Amino acid sequence: MINDLVYNGKNLQSFGYMIKADPGMEVAEREIEFSEQSGGEGSELHDSGGYKNVDRTYEINSFPYWNTKKSSFQIAQELKDWLYSNYGDYKILRDTYNPGYFCYAIPKNPNPLLFVAKKLIDTSITFTRKPFWYSDIGQQKIITTANSSNVSITLNNPETIESLPYFKVELSATATELSISANPSAPWEPFTVENISTVEIDSAEENTFNGAVDLNGQCSCDYYPILTPGINQLVFTAIGANITKVTIIPRWRRL
Repeated sequence: MINDLVYNGKNLQSFGYMIKADPGMEVAEREIEFSEQSGGEGSELHDSGGYKNVDRTYEINSFPYWNTKKSSFQIAQELKDWLYSNYGDYKILRDTYNPGYFCYAIPKNPNPLLFVAKKLIDTSITFTRKPFWYSDIGQQKIITTANSSNVSITLNNPETIESLPYFKVELSATATELSISANPSAPWEPFTVENISTVEIDSAEENTFNGAVDLNGQCSCDYYPILTPGINQLVFTAIGANITKVTIIPRWRRL
């Protein structure tokens, strides 16, 4: 098997390159600070709960037999244009070493391109990526239809780390209040939104809205909903209307 990577919708092999070696497995560093305590008790630990970006490097070279109609200059230029001409924001990165998962990444400063022989270029690509790999399964919509003021949905988080989901709740009329709670209880519950007929809740962005309409001023919470590893039983309760549809994208992820 010849391993490949896909960045921003285009794969490395389409540019005539192949990965030379397994890039290995990097682990994101936890955002922890230590401060010295008086009295010789060691350092006090301050854990923000987050993780730092991490670098992932692929050693690659062009494959002459895939580039019979291209010059060495063209092979090099197309690679540079693909990776470095349009930074913008993080984009989706996949590779065949992590089937079924993707991450959000962006290339770091370009590494030198060495012209080893005719149409044979040796180089490496270093991406800085956000700390998590997201599963394709976790991007699938989970849809529950109902006609009730109270809807219970059970989800099983198959990963060993919490996820930050997306919810969309549609109601039969304008509800004076919609609340979301969890069993077993979670530190973020209850999450409540007032005077809505449709609401979208994005825990990753900490945003409450309906399309282009900002609803953040109508919600009340200490934290946005999270889905812990294992079983999560969510209860959606509306006052003044029935819940007709709940859409959840759980966004399962791992380090």
